[in-house]
Order: sequence, then C-alpha cells, then structure tokens
Amino acid sequence: MFYFHGGEGDWAGGPGWGWWLLMAIAMIAFWGLIAWAIIWLIRGNRSHHTADSHVHVHPGPAAPARDDPEEILRRRLAAGEIPLEEYERVIAALHRPPSSEDTPPPAGPS
Repeated sequence: MFYFHGGEGDWAGGPGWGWWLLMAIAMIAFWGLIAWAIIWLIRGNRSHHTADSHVHVHPGPAAPARDDPEEILRRRLAAGEIPLEEYERVIAALHRPPSSEDTPPPAGPS
C-alpha cells in the first residue's frame, strides 16, 4: 500500500492531502452512482426489454372503437383511393334519411 504523505506537520505521520483528495472524489462518485441508480429504478429501464415485457403501452388518447364514415371517406379521397364523384355520392347517401328500401326485412322464424 502506498501513502501520499503531506510532509511535516501531518497528524502523527498519517495519510497526507493526496488521500483526502482521493477519498473526496470517491465519495462524490459513490453518491452520484447511488442517485443514478435511484433515478434509473424509479423511471424504469426503458431501453431494456425482457422476454416477458412484450406488451408495450403507449400513452396518449385512446383510439376510437369505430372511425367516422365521413372521416374514412375524406382519408380515402385524400389518398386518391376514390374519385371526387364517388366521395360526393357516398356523402349524399350518408346524409339521406333511410328509406324503407334501405332497411332490411326483419328476421323472423323461417
């Protein structure tokens, strides 16, 4: 073992200023490591995935159970999947009140 001896005037020839400096640096590193570990445990290790962590939950608004028909049509028109005439025809059909021809017959015993 080696000693950093501070020279004359040290306490009974004990460790000198070098050991004090080394111990201060080690203490700062130790408490920094403890703080990092606590933060890591609280936040969770998000970059590490284990075999049983296959379910990923993404925060945000819940997706609607069903898309609005007009919104679907707008997206399809914007994507070029349907022409403008088809869009207008289907929108008009959606806004038209249902007639007796559009209603299926009631299901009854056969």
